[in-house]
Amino acid sequence: MVNPQITNLVIILGMMQVSKKIPFDDPNVLNGVRALYVVSNLIIIGIYLYTKMQIDKKRDMTVLKYVEPAPMGSTEEPKAVTTTVHAYDTSQLRGLF
Repeated sequence: MVNPQITNLVIILGMMQVSKKIPFDDPNVLNGVRALYVVSNLIIIGIYLYTKMQIDKKRDMTVLKYVEPAPMGSTEEPKAVTTTVHAYDTSQLRGLF
């Protein structure tokens, strides 16, 4: 199993090499890349909104208990959290936005 941080680093370095070969001086290429960026963000927002609709549609009020780990490098103790599945899912989705 590959560490996700290493995978992200490899992807970033690979994309940097690919971006060197793209002629950003050409206005058509630059506008195409900008359009691709906007479209990808609209797709992501659409997926998040669809997920929110599914969370609200299910509205699972089952009690959920979990231990939230302390932030890395802090001396705080992990804390126990009691919430509902719906509230947890909503807070996680809000964190993604």
